[in-house]
Amino acid sequence: MPIHEVFKIMRKSKGWTQEEIADKLKWGKNTYAQIERGEVDIKYDKLRKFADIMGIDIKELLTLNERLTLNLAGHHHTNHHTNNVQQVAIFLTETQYAHELEKCQLMLEHKEKEIV
Repeated sequence: MPIHEVFKIMRKSKGWTQEEIADKLKWGKNTYAQIERGEVDIKYDKLRKFADIMGIDIKELLTLNERLTLNLAGHHHTNHHTNNVQQVAIFLTETQYAHELEKCQLMLEHKEKEIV
């Protein structure tokens, strides 16, 4: 999933409108909307600021897709004619993705409390 879609899902998981998050980021609403639609490249400083607003590390932001996409490598279909094994990938819906993101955020908060 492209990073601009992660932006949208994370924003929605907080219940924020595009205008609200643009205000929090101190970006123009149109700028944020273009980023969320994937119309412009996202520079590092914008990624870092977005991660800060979301309360996660930039590394977490960049690896969310890897953790929230279910890749069922152990679930195979066999083609009886050629005995080829095909890998099946299942992608989460936006609602499921937002739910998984929320679970990850709660786990991070819990781990931070354990560290302190």
